[in-house]
Amino acid sequence: MCNLLIIDSKEHGAVNDMIRLIDRHFPNVILLPTVCSKKALQRTCLEQPVEIAVINADGEEDSFELYKVLLSFCPNAKAILYSAVESFATAQKALRYGLIDYLVEPITNDFVYALDRGIQSINQISFYTSRKIIRLLLRFL
Repeated sequence: MCNLLIIDSKEHGAVNDMIRLIDRHFPNVILLPTVCSKKALQRTCLEQPVEIAVINADGEEDSFELYKVLLSFCPNAKAILYSAVESFATAQKALRYGLIDYLVEPITNDFVYALDRGIQSINQISFYTSRKIIRLLLRFL
């Protein structure tokens, strides 16, 4: 199970396409209600952990600032950035921030591959953390 959050200030076809792809390919992903602002993101993160966020780079708020807010609440969260307009500078910044992927609309199977990589990354973190906890417990036994 993985909690996924879409951060987008405009309800449009891309969000609906993502939801359809998530429903079709990822039955174990829990899709949290879409948020459209930093305040809504903070509220959602307080209510439940977010493991993967999909952030619209064309939104009214700075997408990288939203990513920083996400990480302040959920430090192991991963993110996918998407945009209607291709931008080398945005793609480069996404790489520097360590995002999973930078996608340009229309939303296609590239989204499925990016989300799959994100889920695998989350699972690796969980596996690593579990092993670390087990080693700590064994030391005290």
